[in-house]
Formats: sequence, C-alpha cells, structure tokens
Amino acid sequence: MKGEGKAVEILPLVGEVAEGAAGAESIPELAAALAPLLKSCGFVSLLISNSGGKASSYEVGKKEADEVSLAGSAAAGAIAGGKPYFERGITKYSGFYDERRLAGEGYGAYACIPLQAGGGIAGALCAAKKGESFTQQETSALLIFASIVSSSLSRIMLAQKVGGAEAVSQALLSKAAEIVLAVDIETGKIAGANSGVERASGYSSEELLGMGAGSLFEGFKPSEANDGMLTLITKAGDARFIRAKASRADAGGRKTLVITGEDMTEKAAEETNYREIVESIPDIVFALDANGIITSANDEMEKVLGRERRSLIGAPLGNIVSELDYKVLGDAIQDLRLGSGTLHGLSIRLIASGGKPRWFELNGRAHYDPKGKLIKITGVLRDVHEMRQTAENEELFKSILANPNIAVLITDKYSNVTFINKGAEDLFGYTHTEMRGRDVRELYPENRKGELDMLLRILNEKGRTGDIDTVR
Repeated sequence: MKGEGKAVEILPLVGEVAEGAAGAESIPELAAALAPLLKSCGFVSLLISNSGGKASSYEVGKKEADEVSLAGSAAAGAIAGGKPYFERGITKYSGFYDERRLAGEGYGAYACIPLQAGGGIAGALCAAKKGESFTQQETSALLIFASIVSSSLSRIMLAQKVGGAEAVSQALLSKAAEIVLAVDIETGKIAGANSGVERASGYSSEELLGMGAGSLFEGFKPSEANDGMLTLITKAGDARFIRAKASRADAGGRKTLVITGEDMTEKAAEETNYREIVESIPDIVFALDANGIITSANDEMEKVLGRERRSLIGAPLGNIVSELDYKVLGDAIQDLRLGSGTLHGLSIRLIASGGKPRWFELNGRAHYDPKGKLIKITGVLRDVHEMRQTAENEELFKSILANPNIAVLITDKYSNVTFINKGAEDLFGYTHTEMRGRDVRELYPENRKGELDMLLRILNEKGRTGDIDTVR
C-alpha cells in the first residue's frame, strides 16, 4: 500500500512509530508499526536478510511478505557494508531491486538504511517518496526510525531464538534505547529527537530541533563523540546522566551522528552507582557548601591538579583559585546567593601543584532551602588550559603577522616559500604572489647559500635556532 494525499512532516511521527515498535512481538508487527511513515513517505518496507542472497520484504500495508533476490543489487552491497544509502532521482536503470518498479510509479527519492540486530546487519529499512530527494530533516528522521527498528528487531530476534519466552521479551524491551538523537556533524545542531529526549530534557521537539547539541550535552562535540557517559543539562538546569552509544552515517551527503542511550540518573541515586558514574566523567565534579567550602569531589580533581583530594575536602575553593580570579569567583557565588540559580561558562584559573595556574571552565547549579537560602553548589570544572593557550598563541601569531615591522617568511620542507607577511614584502621588495613557490635560497647572498643547511641542522638538533645575525 502506498501513502496517499498531502505528505506530512516526518519528525512528529517518531513517537507514534516508537510506541508501536516497542509493543511489536514479531517482524510482521514491527513492519506494521511503521505505517505512520506512509503519511510522509509514499513507500516503506522492512527487509530481513535470508541466506543465499535473498531477503523477505515486508512492505508496509501488505499482508504477506515477498521473497526477493538481492543478488547483484546495490541493496546487497549496502547491507553487507552496513552503510546507509540515499538516492535522488531514481530511474528504471537504478541498481536497487525495488527502485526500478518505484521509478515507474513516479518515485524519485529512495533510502535504504541497514539495521543492526543480533550482533550483525539483519536487514534494512527502505523508504521512497515522490520528489527529487529527501530533505536533511527527513534523512535524519529516517536514521532515527532505523535505530528504533534496530532495537525492537534485536529484541524480537533474540526472543524468537529462545522460544519466544515472554519474560525474555520484556527484559529486552526494558533495555531498548530510551534516548535517540540525530545531530548534523557539520553544524553541530540537533536534526531529530525522539520523545525520550523530550522527557529527559524538558524541551519540546520544536525547541530541540536546530538546538546546538553542545547546549544540551555538557562539553559535547559531535566530531569527537564516542560511546560513554554524557551529561544532559535539562531545561530547568538540572544534570542527567546518559549512557550513550554513538554511530555515524552519511545521509544524503550530510554527515550525521546518531546517539542512542539510556537515562542512568535514577540508577545513580544509589551511592555506589552514583560514584561509578561521577568518577567516569573526565572533568572535576564537585560540591560546595553555602560558604564555598569543598564538601566532595571526584578523583579527577586530584589527577588534574596534582593535589591530594583529602587535603582539598573541607577547604575553601578560593584556596586553589588564582588571586587574579578571586573577584570573578566571588561575584559569581554572590549571584547564586541572590538567586541566579546557575553558572555557565565561567573562566577561572586554579593553582595546580608547583604553583602553576591552569584555566578551567566552571558550570554549576545552586541548591536552595524552601525559604530561598543557598545551601550548596554542585558543578563541573572542565580543564580548558590547552585550548585557551592555543587560542592565545593563535592571536599572538596573528598580531605578529599583521605587524609591518616584523618580517615573517614560511617555507615547506623543500625550501619553497609558502607565505610571507607584509613586513617581509617591505623588507625583501617582493610581493607574496611573486615569492610563493620560489626557492628561499634566492634571498641568500652567494657567500651565504650554505647558511640554510646550517639552520636546518640546528633546528633538527635543538628545535630552535636562537638569535642569528645574517644578511639577505
């Protein structure tokens, strides 16, 4: 059965499909749970791989599955390689087993997303619509749907393997991903989220769509995301701990990150679990009383600062803050006393062992009694020292390059000039265009041609040359 009428937005269908998939106890029921997708895509099918290059195709809306051959088709390659396939402008000559038929019926956009289940690729979710291509929102949503289907398919396949025992099915169902999120890696913005993300974060789907993923997950960078624990900051400013798995896909030419996860916050209420989670966070997690005294901290404080944690517990945080930042921290804590509630992105320097200051970014939350009096502060200190130094060095280098009184000349390893600044142009009389690609030895007088080899030898031995008087 094909979808009819005007297509509707695809993202709002996530909750409906997720609910149906969670209750499915067989593959036909799982395929039927995809019916809401027909409101947006005209064609949807669930492919389950069989032996001998064949597959069972559960086209949504049909009562019976069709046995199809994938041998030699692009579908077989996509499933074998485990990579999503998005096609725009399909024709009767397209390589997928069902694209040719769909092209004849007026479909233009096609997607085939492999499904991970049972320890491998079990099949694929296929969809098509009339029109030239899927939008970015649609490709992201289809990746979310595929993740939902994969979770349910794993549960169904394992339940079948052990004889369909209801207890096993329910146990596996409870393990299904609560959190499903798609992020555009290039922009870092959320392209889709399921209802589990809405419940955990307190944001609506409309608010989440287009939000920077770094605003939702503390310190999150899509390009560096891996499996592990994430700290989700809710709309109310609370922290929730998400055990997450990250996978990447090329959706229609857009690099997309799909995050599936489980909210571990309630489980962390038990002290041992909470301790395990806090210690797994690669940042300093701490608590202060109303007077700024450190009452607890994770092991990372000792690792990063090189100070024994027991020497820090019971002491004011101000004891390890650079005197240059006393006022910054004092003003921030005073704001919390007055009811500001949260601290975001406060830059301060902490004194490490040996008296060396290191830059940190402080994010925290105030806790108040029923009368509004501050009783404690909890927060996270992220070590941003190297990042800050890099940024400062970049600014220094930019200022040097822009200084007309300083000549800067850069070459490649073959001694060919790759860059000269304005100061070097004025000094040597050549423009950047004239010098680019030329051998730097052209600037050396005849009696100093061997000087470059000497400089290279010193650089290799000592890493720098120091001050050298020379002639050009």
